[in-house]
Amino acid sequence: MPSQEKQTIEIGGELYEVESLSADARASIAVLRDLDEKIGGFRKEAYYLEVSRKSFENQLSRQLPSRSLKNGKSEQNDDKQDKNGGKPTDNGTKSG
Repeated sequence: MPSQEKQTIEIGGELYEVESLSADARASIAVLRDLDEKIGGFRKEAYYLEVSRKSFENQLSRQLPSRSLKNGKSEQNDDKQDKNGGKPTDNGTKSG
């Protein structure tokens, strides 16, 4: 004769036999299990979204100019300096 293991659940640090609980309690357990499954699915989806976002962020980083405004000069100013052989001025002509 196969042994039938009684299903238990831990709630608030206490262990209970599921079949000994009221029908309402068992229904609540079923809802909680369903919610836990959905939460797990959302966590998995959030992880995939974060990985995808990071990938697009990395792709964007490769497409940006080598210097940002925060670093002092924009790439456009560097181009003017290189083409004109001097420091760029406000109107784009070289000085010096």
